[in-house]
Amino acid sequence: MTPTITPTVTPGGNYNLSLTNTGDSSASTNTLYNNIKLTNSGSNELTLNKLTIRYYYTKDGSSNETFYCDTAALTLSKAPWYKAITSSAKGTFKTLSAPKATADTYLEISFQSEDTLSQGSVLSVNTRQNKNDWSAYNQSNDYSYKTNANVTVYYDGVLILGTEP
Repeated sequence: MTPTITPTVTPGGNYNLSLTNTGDSSASTNTLYNNIKLTNSGSNELTLNKLTIRYYYTKDGSSNETFYCDTAALTLSKAPWYKAITSSAKGTFKTLSAPKATADTYLEISFQSEDTLSQGSVLSVNTRQNKNDWSAYNQSNDYSYKTNANVTVYYDGVLILGTEP
């Protein structure tokens, strides 16, 4: 019997990721803030439960961390025009198997939602994270800090935007 190979289909189109840190912008802070906006300017829809976003940084210590999603929403190009999805956003902290000087950890944001990011729509996610002992992060050596291209977006496990460390 000949095995059947099912190819993985990666959506085509253009995607534009913009990242803004709106919290404490000093190099040393006890809370990392991110306001992430992903705009779909392509023609293919992205199902949110197949989408993940990674923010890379140095953990600067061994304390456990806590993730907060303050808001997550879709601004759509058609009715209903706006949809809050905050409760579907999840954050997971993962350690890189091969740490780099500017990244030993990443925050992976995922969504438990069947909603889609259609053409002309924007996904906005506002997050915070802190170490449980409230010790400081040194952002000056963090890979994704203030560099949009260093925040990565994956669709169904395939990198579609950004550059990994």
